Amino acid sequence: MKPTPAPWTVRTRKQDGEIVDCFVTAPDVNGFTYAAEILGDDEYRDGIERKLADAALASASHELRSACRDMLFLFDRGLPNTSIGRSVCDAAISAIEKADKVPT
Repeated sequence: MKPTPAPWTVRTRKQDGEIVDCFVTAPDVNGFTYAAEILGDDEYRDGIERKLADAALASASHELRSACRDMLFLFDRGLPNTSIGRSVCDAAISAIEKADKVPT
Protein backbone atom coordinates (compact mmCIF):
# COMPACT_ATOMS: atom_id res chain seq x y z
CA MET A 1 0.00 0.00 0.00
CA LYS A 2 1.26 3.49 -0.85
CA PRO A 3 0.49 6.69 1.07
CA THR A 4 -1.29 9.68 -0.43
CA PRO A 5 1.21 11.45 -2.70
CA ALA A 6 3.11 14.50 -1.48
CA PRO A 7 3.19 17.42 -1.00
CA TRP A 8 1.17 17.53 2.18
CA THR A 9 0.39 20.94 3.65
CA VAL A 10 -1.44 22.32 6.66
CA ARG A 11 -4.59 24.32 6.02
CA THR A 12 -6.23 26.24 8.84
CA ARG A 13 -9.75 27.47 9.44
CA LYS A 14 -10.10 30.80 11.22
CA GLN A 15 -13.03 32.34 12.99
CA ASP A 16 -12.90 35.98 14.03
CA GLY A 17 -9.18 36.01 13.15
CA GLU A 18 -8.29 33.04 15.37
CA ILE A 19 -7.38 29.53 14.20
CA VAL A 20 -10.15 27.20 15.33
CA ASP A 21 -9.32 24.08 13.30
CA CYS A 22 -6.71 22.64 10.96
CA PHE A 23 -6.42 19.97 8.31
CA VAL A 24 -3.62 18.22 6.48
CA THR A 25 -4.24 18.46 2.75
CA ALA A 26 -2.68 16.56 -0.13
CA PRO A 27 -3.50 15.81 -3.74
CA ASP A 28 -5.22 12.47 -4.18
CA VAL A 29 -4.38 10.13 -7.03
CA ASN A 30 -6.82 11.94 -9.34
CA GLY A 31 -5.37 15.40 -8.63
CA PHE A 32 -8.16 16.56 -6.35
CA THR A 33 -7.45 17.89 -2.89
CA TYR A 34 -7.69 15.37 -0.05
CA ALA A 35 -8.13 16.80 3.45
CA ALA A 36 -7.51 14.84 6.63
CA GLU A 37 -8.51 16.28 9.96
CA ILE A 38 -6.32 15.69 12.98
CA LEU A 39 -8.76 14.05 15.36
CA GLY A 40 -8.79 14.23 19.11
CA ASP A 41 -10.02 16.43 21.88
CA ASP A 42 -6.77 18.32 22.41
CA GLU A 43 -8.32 21.57 21.25
CA TYR A 44 -10.68 21.38 24.20
CA ARG A 45 -8.01 20.44 26.72
CA ASP A 46 -4.85 22.19 25.55
CA GLY A 47 -6.12 24.65 22.96
CA ILE A 48 -5.47 24.38 19.24
CA GLU A 49 -1.66 24.46 19.61
CA ARG A 50 -1.17 20.69 19.95
CA LYS A 51 -3.46 20.00 17.01
CA LEU A 52 -1.47 22.46 14.87
CA ALA A 53 1.82 20.84 15.93
CA ASP A 54 0.46 17.38 15.04
CA ALA A 55 -0.69 18.68 11.65
CA ALA A 56 2.76 20.20 10.97
CA LEU A 57 4.44 16.90 11.81
CA ALA A 58 2.04 14.92 9.62
CA SER A 59 2.54 17.31 6.70
CA ALA A 60 6.32 16.78 6.87
CA SER A 61 6.11 12.98 7.00
CA HIS A 62 6.94 12.36 3.32
CA GLU A 63 10.04 14.53 3.48
CA LEU A 64 11.15 13.03 6.79
CA ARG A 65 10.72 9.48 5.48
CA SER A 66 12.65 10.23 2.31
CA ALA A 67 15.44 12.04 4.16
CA CYS A 68 15.83 9.18 6.64
CA ARG A 69 16.06 6.61 3.84
CA ASP A 70 18.63 8.72 1.97
CA MET A 71 20.71 9.23 5.12
CA LEU A 72 20.72 5.51 5.87
CA PHE A 73 21.83 4.84 2.29
CA LEU A 74 24.70 7.33 2.64
CA PHE A 75 25.85 6.13 6.03
CA ASP A 76 25.73 2.52 4.87
CA ARG A 77 28.14 3.46 2.09
CA GLY A 78 30.33 5.77 4.19
CA LEU A 79 29.39 8.91 2.24
CA PRO A 80 28.15 11.38 4.90
CA ASN A 81 31.07 13.83 4.39
CA THR A 82 30.63 14.33 0.63
CA SER A 83 28.67 16.99 -1.26
CA ILE A 84 25.93 14.40 -1.76
CA GLY A 85 25.95 13.71 1.96
CA ARG A 86 25.67 17.41 2.77
CA SER A 87 22.77 17.73 0.30
CA VAL A 88 20.93 14.86 1.97
CA CYS A 89 21.57 16.33 5.41
CA ASP A 90 20.22 19.70 4.20
CA ALA A 91 17.05 17.93 2.99
CA ALA A 92 16.70 16.27 6.40
CA ILE A 93 17.14 19.59 8.19
CA SER A 94 14.52 21.19 5.93
CA ALA A 95 12.05 18.37 6.64
CA ILE A 96 12.60 18.64 10.39
CA GLU A 97 12.08 22.42 10.23
CA LYS A 98 8.80 21.84 8.35
CA ALA A 99 7.68 19.38 11.00
CA ASP A 100 8.53 21.85 13.76
CA LYS A 101 6.85 24.84 12.10
CA VAL A 102 3.42 25.39 13.61
CA PRO A 103 1.06 27.25 11.27
CA THR A 104 -0.13 30.69 12.30
